Amino acid sequence: MKQISLITILVLFFIKLSFSQNEKFNFIISVDDEIVKTLYNPQIMTNEVTIKDISYFPGELSIDENSYKKVVENNGDIYLMFDYYKYSKRGKQTIFNYKVKIGANWFSQSYLILKIKNSCKKKNGKYTFSIDYPGGSSIQVK
Repeated sequence: MKQISLITILVLFFIKLSFSQNEKFNFIISVDDEIVKTLYNPQIMTNEVTIKDISYFPGELSIDENSYKKVVENNGDIYLMFDYYKYSKRGKQTIFNYKVKIGANWFSQSYLILKIKNSCKKKNGKYTFSIDYPGGSSIQVK
């Protein structure tokens, strides 16, 4: 009886794995020349949908396959939004909110490096960012 239960659980586990696949992208984010290790409240937003089920660690951005399809089929603007926590030497926490306009073609690149530079260390929302990819790079001002 225990074997049947164990087999049933294993079969259900493998079925779930086969249906819940993610699209993964080689993606690195740096803020003020520091590689971001954790994104807080990451979202991809379009005119039609907001995707919150995003996973990131340095070198990989992962999105549910169904959500990915909605993003690349979107005709409007696409934004990557996230919070970044910075700590001073005294332990004071500052939260920076970023909203970066991205292109659907970013997802077809073999790698992306998003470099954000805060023009002011205060939370005033002023920053520039550049994106490096195999074909070159671009710079935008926010």
